Amino acid sequence: ATPLAQRTDRTGNGAVRLTSCRVEDAGRQRISSIISGKDITFVLGYACRAADRLSKVDVGISVSTNSDQLLFVLYSGYTGRLFGPINGAGEFRCTIRRFPLAPGSYRLGARVLIGGEEADWPRDGVGEIEVVAGDFYGTGSQGYEGTAPLMITGDWMVD
Repeated sequence: ATPLAQRTDRTGNGAVRLTSCRVEDAGRQRISSIISGKDITFVLGYACRAADRLSKVDVGISVSTNSDQLLFVLYSGYTGRLFGPINGAGEFRCTIRRFPLAPGSYRLGARVLIGGEEADWPRDGVGEIEVVAGDFYGTGSQGYEGTAPLMITGDWMVD
């Protein structure tokens, strides 16, 4: 596969380009599969085209099934975080606590906006993630063993 930095299946003005993607565990170690229910961090490498200092940078990730069912989209802007000024190269980091997907293979997408304008969107995604069974509920139960991709928790009671 062509490295992300060299791919041409992208749209945007190119002011920032995503150059790499990896997943890390809570100890900042690169991992090849995600354990359901564990804290993980998506790390997106970036490079700015010019020496300009860019502001109002909004970074988003998405996860879809292999049949293109969109499961979630999370932009930094949704959580009140726009970045800048940035220039040169670096990494955007997005930590997701208690990763909520059931075991399976998923497609990871990413996009960067600057002041609401698209800077980079690799159209075929930035990678695949593999999720393996974990103790999401903290009870030893792996939960529903069917095809429901999301794992949620709630407080049960009887009146």
